[in-house]
Amino acid sequence: MKRVDLHIHTVPTIKDSSFTFDIDKMTLYVQTLNLDAIAITNHNIFDKNQFEEINDKLKITVFPGVEVDLENGHLLVISNADKLDKFDEQCKLLKEKIDDNKSYITYDEFINIFDNYEEYLLIPHYKKKPAIQQSILKKFGKNITCGEVDNIKKFCVLKKQQDELVPILSSDIRIKKDLKTFPTRFTFLDINDTSLKSIKYALKDKDKVFINESKSDNEFMFTSDGLIASTKLNVIIGKRSSGKTHTLNMIKNTFDTSEIKYIKQFEITEKSGQEKFDKITKIEYEKITNEYMTPIANIMPCILEIDLDADNTELENYHSSLINRALNSERNDIFSKSSMFNEITFDVKTNNELIELINAIKALLDNDTYKEIIEKNIDKNSLRKLLLELVKIYRSKYLDEKLKNEIDKLINKVQKKLELKSSIETISQIDFYSIMKNRLIVKRFNGDFDKIKEKKKIFEEDYQRFKVIATKEPYNTVTEMKKGANIDSGSLRDLFEKYYRIDTFKYVQELKKYGISTESISKSIIEMNYNVINDKGSEISGGEKAEFNLLKELDDAKNYDVLLLDEPESSFDNPYIKENINTLIKDISNKTTVFIVTHNNTLGVSNKADKLIYTMYNDIEQKYEIYVGNFTDSTLKNKDGKTISTYDALVNCMEAGISTYEERRKIYENIKM
Repeated sequence: MKRVDLHIHTVPTIKDSSFTFDIDKMTLYVQTLNLDAIAITNHNIFDKNQFEEINDKLKITVFPGVEVDLENGHLLVISNADKLDKFDEQCKLLKEKIDDNKSYITYDEFINIFDNYEEYLLIPHYKKKPAIQQSILKKFGKNITCGEVDNIKKFCVLKKQQDELVPILSSDIRIKKDLKTFPTRFTFLDINDTSLKSIKYALKDKDKVFINESKSDNEFMFTSDGLIASTKLNVIIGKRSSGKTHTLNMIKNTFDTSEIKYIKQFEITEKSGQEKFDKITKIEYEKITNEYMTPIANIMPCILEIDLDADNTELENYHSSLINRALNSERNDIFSKSSMFNEITFDVKTNNELIELINAIKALLDNDTYKEIIEKNIDKNSLRKLLLELVKIYRSKYLDEKLKNEIDKLINKVQKKLELKSSIETISQIDFYSIMKNRLIVKRFNGDFDKIKEKKKIFEEDYQRFKVIATKEPYNTVTEMKKGANIDSGSLRDLFEKYYRIDTFKYVQELKKYGISTESISKSIIEMNYNVINDKGSEISGGEKAEFNLLKELDDAKNYDVLLLDEPESSFDNPYIKENINTLIKDISNKTTVFIVTHNNTLGVSNKADKLIYTMYNDIEQKYEIYVGNFTDSTLKNKDGKTISTYDALVNCMEAGISTYEERRKIYENIKM
């Protein structure tokens, strides 16, 4: 069995955050994990001099490689060291193509640069972001046999699926000076040597790739010194200050933070106070508020643009000009009698709907990210044909609009000159349609928003025996409104009391005058409240709040690769732990790797975990020690092969010692009699 890590970064690029490479740290990394082969794969560049320095320093196989940005995905290209010069030249051509952090090369550019790519080992990001598109993988055909995944769970799942690529796990590590912990993401290959030929051969066969030396698909190395954990459920026990939390933190540091759900000790209890509980619940369900408020927010800019006072002024001016014209009809002269004197303009409106439609079709045709899905569902030739027809219509309408605009300019120009010559004023131009439209919009707005302000349940969600209910209702006081809408302005009491309940349009217009943002104005109309009730329909108690919080956290854990739980048993009795929490955690462990620190015997023993991890502090050597084994094993072992009794470890931690356990057992037996 050989240990290989084929994805290591040693040079910061425009695709990375800055770091300083350390050759000594590289040596320590290889030695600590006992690696047999590595590949140097920096983003779109290859540093030949640095590679040779690393190759000379390390006593293992080191492959030259590069991580290529290929059509919005990443592809590792790994070469033999005996073809260094050609590979170096190819990588220089690649570097010329990638000049910023958004650049990438196409498939055709790739095969032109790496014209001998069949000789290389190609490893695409597969179940890892940014993944290579399936359409690109098909173009490579049999030249790609394996794919890089980003966690052990995906590795195990893909290995069992016949139609998927052979999975490979790599560190994707940046070897830098301040690196304190090493990830344990690498792959065991069942091969005799570490030549590129042997590795390529192994990566065609799922029976030759593993995540541990024992070839078990349900175990993985969770410490750099080789201790094995289960990919399912692990329980960590130990006396106080023995290193349980230290072990959890060590595990956390070996994974990417995006992969870990860490529920720390007392975190559930701290979130269960009334004020904090309400605040957290409201924040967590903010998406419901936003979804409901989106239509209100979308219409608000249009409403705030309406100026009924300006419309009334325009009407008054029009009426005045009509009256003046009627009263002074006997004074008509040659200029005022001209047909152009009172000619009405076209008042052309731009066809924004057609422009948006054309831009949407162009976006579909130009999109590369979802190109495969678009082409699967829509024929591109039909899209192009539709685009041409719409552009043709747009050009016709554009010319018509342009012609009318020019005519309007001429009419206005002529009318101004005629008005200067005549003693009669022209009749004011007016857009009756827009004025009437605005009035109808305001009437509809007030009517609809009177209904919107009525109290109503808009959302309901179950969490086992709990129910979350979201209700929208009117604000009762200006203080509630300012808090809900995040408004810091001065006194708005008079405005609120005068308009909020009887004229919503006037209310939002007045808020606008105070310089309040459109977003806050939208939120100032209704209040969103969230309430959690139990299965009896009653408001939940403090203990039930802790229970609800834990259920939500555990439900969220399904979205992560690893769940770390540090003593979650506080606030819960043993029957609830046995009947609810243990069942939930067991279910989660089928999808997510779980580590639980506990002192509770129901949580620590009754859940029948896959691995037992015992921690202790060695006073003589002044260091933490970790012992691991199965629950069915009579002993647990540490990295040096030392053993302790599984029975003693469990009884001492879960039952406060053998004597206490025996005493309690006798008490139960006497009571039973």
